[in-house]
Amino acid sequence: GDFIKLSFKEKSLGPVSSSVSGPVGLFGAVKSILDSKSQHVVLILFELSALLSLSLAFMNLLPIPALDGGRLVFV
Repeated sequence: GDFIKLSFKEKSLGPVSSSVSGPVGLFGAVKSILDSKSQHVVLILFELSALLSLSLAFMNLLPIPALDGGRLVFV
């Protein structure tokens, strides 16, 4: 949310595009979590997987015809 607010404030897509990553970025994030040697590694990985699951659910419900949200709109 903060990246989107900053993007509107700066009138630029720079903050949002710098915070988005793909599979390689996810691998880097998981690797840095595992390398941190924290005692809460499992909890942090569960939080990361929950965040990924919620973001995929949100994207899937968008009213785009190929996604489930598009089917919801047609129904």
